[in-house]
Amino acid sequence: MQKSQLIRVLSDSNKSLNPFAMSRQSSQETPTNQGNTSQSQTSEKEIARLTRLVGSLKKENESLLLKIKQFEEIDYKGKIQTLEQKNKQLESQIDTFKKLPIDQIKTLIDDNERLTSIVENQSTKIKTLLTQIDDLKDSSFHNEGKNEIIIAMIQVRISIKLKELENQKLYVQDEYKRQQIMNKEKQTLYLELQMAKQQIKDLNQTIEKIKMINLESSEPCDLLHQDYLKSHEAVLAFVKNQY
Repeated sequence: MQKSQLIRVLSDSNKSLNPFAMSRQSSQETPTNQGNTSQSQTSEKEIARLTRLVGSLKKENESLLLKIKQFEEIDYKGKIQTLEQKNKQLESQIDTFKKLPIDQIKTLIDDNERLTSIVENQSTKIKTLLTQIDDLKDSSFHNEGKNEIIIAMIQVRISIKLKELENQKLYVQDEYKRQQIMNKEKQTLYLELQMAKQQIKDLNQTIEKIKMINLESSEPCDLLHQDYLKSHEAVLAFVKNQY
Protein backbone atom coordinates (compact mmCIF):
# COMPACT_ATOMS: atom_id res chain seq x y z
CA MET A 1 0.00 0.00 0.00
CA GLN A 2 1.33 3.46 -0.92
CA LYS A 3 2.30 5.97 1.73
CA SER A 4 -0.28 8.53 0.48
CA GLN A 5 -3.07 5.94 0.78
CA LEU A 6 -2.02 5.07 4.33
CA ILE A 7 -1.96 8.75 5.34
CA ARG A 8 -5.40 9.22 3.81
CA VAL A 9 -6.75 6.21 5.77
CA LEU A 10 -5.42 7.62 9.06
CA SER A 11 -6.74 11.09 8.17
CA ASP A 12 -10.21 9.70 7.43
CA SER A 13 -10.12 7.83 10.73
CA ASN A 14 -9.31 11.09 12.58
CA LYS A 15 -12.23 12.84 10.89
CA SER A 16 -14.76 10.13 11.90
CA LEU A 17 -17.55 11.40 14.10
CA ASN A 18 -17.39 10.54 17.80
CA PRO A 19 -20.93 9.57 18.87
CA PHE A 20 -20.18 10.75 22.42
CA ALA A 21 -18.53 14.09 21.60
CA MET A 22 -21.89 15.83 22.01
CA SER A 23 -23.73 16.05 25.31
CA ARG A 24 -26.73 13.83 26.01
CA GLN A 25 -30.16 15.12 25.25
CA SER A 26 -32.62 15.87 28.05
CA SER A 27 -34.27 12.93 29.82
CA GLN A 28 -37.54 13.65 28.00
CA GLU A 29 -35.93 13.08 24.57
CA THR A 30 -35.45 9.49 23.37
CA PRO A 31 -32.77 8.65 20.67
CA THR A 32 -34.02 6.37 17.92
CA ASN A 33 -32.66 2.83 17.64
CA GLN A 34 -32.08 3.44 13.94
CA GLY A 35 -29.49 6.21 14.61
CA ASN A 36 -27.59 4.10 17.15
CA THR A 37 -27.57 1.14 14.77
CA SER A 38 -26.20 3.31 11.93
CA GLN A 39 -23.35 4.64 14.09
CA SER A 40 -22.48 1.14 15.29
CA GLN A 41 -22.37 -0.18 11.72
CA THR A 42 -20.12 2.73 10.62
CA SER A 43 -17.65 2.08 13.47
CA GLU A 44 -17.61 -1.67 12.78
CA LYS A 45 -16.87 -1.08 9.07
CA GLU A 46 -13.99 1.24 9.94
CA ILE A 47 -12.57 -1.33 12.39
CA ALA A 48 -12.78 -4.02 9.69
CA ARG A 49 -10.98 -1.74 7.20
CA LEU A 50 -8.19 -0.93 9.68
CA THR A 51 -7.82 -4.64 10.53
CA ARG A 52 -7.39 -5.46 6.82
CA LEU A 53 -4.76 -2.71 6.56
CA VAL A 54 -2.80 -4.24 9.47
CA GLY A 55 -2.86 -7.63 7.72
CA SER A 56 -1.64 -6.08 4.46
CA LEU A 57 1.29 -4.36 6.20
CA LYS A 58 2.28 -7.58 7.95
CA LYS A 59 2.24 -9.52 4.65
CA GLU A 60 4.37 -6.84 2.96
CA ASN A 61 6.92 -6.98 5.79
CA GLU A 62 7.03 -10.80 5.66
CA SER A 63 7.66 -10.66 1.89
CA LEU A 64 10.65 -8.32 2.37
CA LEU A 65 12.13 -10.56 5.08
CA LEU A 66 11.75 -13.59 2.77
CA LYS A 67 13.62 -11.83 -0.06
CA ILE A 68 16.45 -10.91 2.32
CA LYS A 69 16.72 -14.51 3.48
CA GLN A 70 16.88 -15.75 -0.12
CA PHE A 71 19.70 -13.32 -0.98
CA GLU A 72 21.61 -14.26 2.17
CA GLU A 73 21.46 -17.96 1.26
CA ILE A 74 23.36 -17.30 -2.00
CA ASP A 75 27.11 -17.62 -1.32
CA TYR A 76 28.36 -14.69 -3.45
CA LYS A 77 31.52 -14.27 -1.41
CA GLY A 78 32.40 -17.92 -1.99
CA LYS A 79 31.92 -17.49 -5.73
CA ILE A 80 34.19 -14.45 -5.75
CA GLN A 81 36.93 -16.36 -3.93
CA THR A 82 36.62 -19.29 -6.35
CA LEU A 83 36.92 -17.03 -9.39
CA GLU A 84 39.89 -15.20 -7.88
CA GLN A 85 41.62 -18.52 -7.24
CA LYS A 86 41.06 -19.57 -10.85
CA ASN A 87 42.48 -16.25 -11.99
CA LYS A 88 45.58 -16.79 -9.89
CA GLN A 89 45.98 -20.27 -11.36
CA LEU A 90 45.79 -18.84 -14.85
CA GLU A 91 48.36 -16.20 -14.00
CA SER A 92 50.69 -18.85 -12.58
CA GLN A 93 50.35 -20.81 -15.79
CA ILE A 94 51.58 -17.86 -17.84
CA ASP A 95 55.16 -18.47 -16.75
CA THR A 96 54.88 -22.04 -17.96
CA PHE A 97 53.35 -20.98 -21.24
CA LYS A 98 56.18 -18.50 -21.91
CA LYS A 99 58.33 -21.43 -22.96
CA LEU A 100 55.87 -22.25 -25.71
CA PRO A 101 56.04 -20.77 -29.22
CA ILE A 102 55.05 -17.12 -29.57
CA ASP A 103 51.80 -17.84 -31.42
CA GLN A 104 50.61 -20.19 -28.71
CA ILE A 105 51.64 -17.70 -26.03
CA LYS A 106 49.63 -14.93 -27.70
CA THR A 107 46.63 -17.21 -27.95
CA LEU A 108 46.91 -18.15 -24.30
CA ILE A 109 47.35 -14.50 -23.30
CA ASP A 110 44.24 -13.55 -25.23
CA ASP A 111 42.33 -16.37 -23.58
CA ASN A 112 43.60 -15.30 -20.18
CA GLU A 113 42.61 -11.68 -20.77
CA ARG A 114 39.19 -12.80 -21.90
CA LEU A 115 38.77 -14.96 -18.81
CA THR A 116 40.07 -12.16 -16.60
CA SER A 117 37.54 -9.77 -18.10
CA ILE A 118 34.77 -12.29 -17.46
CA VAL A 119 35.92 -12.70 -13.85
CA GLU A 120 36.01 -8.93 -13.33
CA ASN A 121 32.53 -8.53 -14.79
CA GLN A 122 31.19 -11.29 -12.59
CA SER A 123 32.90 -9.79 -9.55
CA THR A 124 31.37 -6.39 -10.31
CA LYS A 125 27.91 -7.92 -10.66
CA ILE A 126 28.30 -9.84 -7.41
CA LYS A 127 29.49 -6.74 -5.54
CA THR A 128 26.49 -4.84 -6.93
CA LEU A 129 24.18 -7.60 -5.69
CA LEU A 130 25.82 -7.51 -2.25
CA THR A 131 25.31 -3.74 -2.13
CA GLN A 132 21.68 -4.22 -3.09
CA ILE A 133 21.30 -6.79 -0.31
CA ASP A 134 22.71 -4.33 2.25
CA ASP A 135 20.40 -1.59 0.97
CA LEU A 136 17.47 -3.99 1.13
CA LYS A 137 18.36 -4.86 4.72
CA ASP A 138 18.48 -1.18 5.68
CA SER A 139 15.22 -0.49 3.86
CA SER A 140 13.56 -3.46 5.52
CA PHE A 141 14.79 -2.32 8.94
CA HIS A 142 13.40 1.19 8.44
CA ASN A 143 10.16 -0.13 6.96
CA GLU A 144 9.80 -2.55 9.83
CA GLY A 145 10.10 0.31 12.31
CA LYS A 146 7.58 2.41 10.37
CA ASN A 147 5.22 -0.52 10.04
CA GLU A 148 5.38 -1.16 13.78
CA ILE A 149 4.52 2.48 14.47
CA ILE A 150 1.65 2.43 11.97
CA ILE A 151 0.34 -0.88 13.32
CA ALA A 152 0.53 0.47 16.87
CA MET A 153 -1.39 3.61 15.84
CA ILE A 154 -4.04 1.51 14.10
CA GLN A 155 -4.35 -0.79 17.10
CA VAL A 156 -4.83 2.25 19.35
CA ARG A 157 -7.57 3.55 17.06
CA ILE A 158 -9.23 0.13 17.04
CA SER A 159 -9.15 0.09 20.85
CA ILE A 160 -10.71 3.56 20.92
CA LYS A 161 -13.45 2.49 18.51
CA LEU A 162 -14.18 -0.63 20.55
CA LYS A 163 -14.37 1.50 23.71
CA GLU A 164 -16.75 3.89 21.96
CA LEU A 165 -18.95 0.99 20.88
CA GLU A 166 -18.98 -0.35 24.43
CA ASN A 167 -19.90 3.08 25.81
CA GLN A 168 -22.60 3.42 23.19
CA LYS A 169 -23.96 0.00 24.15
CA LEU A 170 -24.09 1.03 27.82
CA TYR A 171 -25.76 4.32 26.86
CA VAL A 172 -28.46 2.48 24.89
CA GLN A 173 -29.01 0.08 27.78
CA ASP A 174 -29.37 3.01 30.21
CA GLU A 175 -31.85 4.71 27.90
CA TYR A 176 -33.82 1.48 27.56
CA LYS A 177 -34.02 1.07 31.34
CA ARG A 178 -35.03 4.71 31.73
CA GLN A 179 -37.79 4.27 29.18
CA GLN A 180 -39.03 1.17 31.00
CA ILE A 181 -39.20 3.14 34.27
CA MET A 182 -41.04 6.00 32.54
CA ASN A 183 -43.49 3.55 30.98
CA LYS A 184 -44.21 2.02 34.38
CA GLU A 185 -44.76 5.50 35.84
CA LYS A 186 -47.11 6.34 32.98
CA GLN A 187 -49.04 3.11 33.55
CA THR A 188 -49.34 3.92 37.27
CA LEU A 189 -50.57 7.45 36.52
CA TYR A 190 -53.01 6.06 33.98
CA LEU A 191 -54.46 3.64 36.54
CA GLU A 192 -54.74 6.43 39.12
CA LEU A 193 -56.47 8.61 36.55
CA GLN A 194 -58.94 5.84 35.78
CA MET A 195 -59.61 5.41 39.49
CA ALA A 196 -60.18 9.16 39.86
CA LYS A 197 -62.56 9.13 36.90
CA GLN A 198 -64.46 6.23 38.47
CA GLN A 199 -64.70 8.10 41.78
CA ILE A 200 -66.00 11.17 39.98
CA LYS A 201 -68.53 9.00 38.19
CA ASP A 202 -69.63 7.48 41.51
CA LEU A 203 -69.96 10.95 43.02
CA ASN A 204 -72.06 12.10 40.10
CA GLN A 205 -74.34 9.13 40.66
CA THR A 206 -74.55 10.08 44.36
CA ILE A 207 -75.52 13.61 43.33
CA GLU A 208 -78.33 12.24 41.23
CA LYS A 209 -79.53 10.12 44.14
CA ILE A 210 -79.47 13.15 46.45
CA LYS A 211 -81.46 15.15 43.96
CA MET A 212 -84.05 12.39 43.74
CA ILE A 213 -84.28 12.08 47.54
CA ASN A 214 -84.66 15.85 47.91
CA LEU A 215 -87.46 15.82 45.41
CA GLU A 216 -89.28 12.96 47.14
CA SER A 217 -88.77 14.20 50.71
CA SER A 218 -89.84 17.47 52.21
CA GLU A 219 -86.78 17.48 54.49
CA PRO A 220 -83.32 17.92 52.92
CA CYS A 221 -80.83 15.12 53.39
CA ASP A 222 -78.22 17.19 55.16
CA LEU A 223 -76.02 14.32 56.31
CA LEU A 224 -75.89 12.68 52.89
CA HIS A 225 -75.23 16.05 51.27
CA GLN A 226 -72.36 16.77 53.66
CA ASP A 227 -70.81 13.35 52.95
CA TYR A 228 -70.99 14.10 49.26
CA LEU A 229 -69.30 17.49 49.68
CA LYS A 230 -66.46 15.98 51.72
CA SER A 231 -65.91 13.19 49.20
CA HIS A 232 -66.11 15.61 46.28
CA GLU A 233 -63.54 17.96 47.84
CA ALA A 234 -61.19 15.03 48.55
CA VAL A 235 -61.37 13.84 44.94
CA LEU A 236 -60.78 17.34 43.56
CA ALA A 237 -57.76 17.77 45.85
CA PHE A 238 -56.36 14.40 44.72
CA VAL A 239 -56.79 15.21 41.04
CA LYS A 240 -55.25 18.66 41.53
CA ASN A 241 -52.19 17.24 43.31
CA GLN A 242 -51.65 14.52 40.71
CA TYR A 243 -52.36 16.42 37.51
